[in-house]
Formats: sequence, C-alpha cells, structure tokens
Amino acid sequence: MKRLRKIQTSILICLFFVLLFPYGTLAHGGNTDSYGGHKKNSNRTYHCHSGQCLEDARKEAYKIALPIGQKDGRLGKENGYEEYQNVLWERVGTGEIDSERAEYMIPYVLVAYKEGFKDTYIPPAPTFWEKYGGYIAAAPFLLWGIYFGVIIIFMVILTVIGWVQNVREFFR
Repeated sequence: MKRLRKIQTSILICLFFVLLFPYGTLAHGGNTDSYGGHKKNSNRTYHCHSGQCLEDARKEAYKIALPIGQKDGRLGKENGYEEYQNVLWERVGTGEIDSERAEYMIPYVLVAYKEGFKDTYIPPAPTFWEKYGGYIAAAPFLLWGIYFGVIIIFMVILTVIGWVQNVREFFR
C-alpha cells in the first residue's frame, strides 16, 4: 500500500512539473535584442518576436502587398486574395520565403492586400436580369391580381346597381 502511494505521489509530482513548464515556451532560447528579434544562425535570417521589429515587418508588408491588392481591385480580380495567399504559401514550401518569417509576415501581407483591394475595387454594374429580374418574375402575378381585381370591382358595381334598381322598384 505504501509502495502504491509513493508511485502515485511520484506521478503527481512529475505531472505537476510537466504542466508547470509547457514545452511550447521552450521552442528556442529567445534572446531577443532591443529591436524585438534575433538572428537565426541556421539560415542567417532575422526573426521578429515583438516590438519595433514587428511594426517594421507590418510596414514592409504594406509596402509590398497594398499596391498588389489595389491593382487586383482595379482589375476586379475577386479571387485574387486566395490566389495571392496560395502563391505565398507555395513560396514558403519551396524555401523562397523563410517559414519562421512567414509566420508573422504572411498575416500582415494578407491584411494589406485586402485593404488595397477594398480601396480600389468597384463592383461590376448589375446585369439587366439582376436589376429587374424580380419585377419580371412578379409581373404575371401582378397582372393576374389586376385582372381579378378589375373583375371583382366590376361585380361589386353590378351588385350595387342591382340593389339600386331593387330599391327604386320597391318605392314605386
């Protein structure tokens, strides 16, 4: 019984330390500089984590992607966002764009692209059928309504005339 208690206590202590120090925080040593990033020795690139580094990355993304979004907006290229996103991730897959840099740059780039697209996109004018199709579809029902409305009014008029004639005959 004491042995079982020791095993349970050992497991609880190990579990406590595992939960206390999650592995995600140990991805790399960090050691960010005052700019908010650090140099990766494996591929000699600079990797941003916070501060001015991320702000500059956002500005760089806007310089690159905003004009592309504006151009696609002027061209009315509605599926440009998905195409652009696919191209960016393909470049990450081929190694043309550093995967760690892509983590923080691609979201900025896509936001900039969307803003550029919205700035210049003019939706196409609606076609005749888009504009008037509802009216045309309702026209037969409207015409039948008018037709039956006229018949009902005519019947009411005839009924009233009949009553008037009956009243005249009654008082003669």
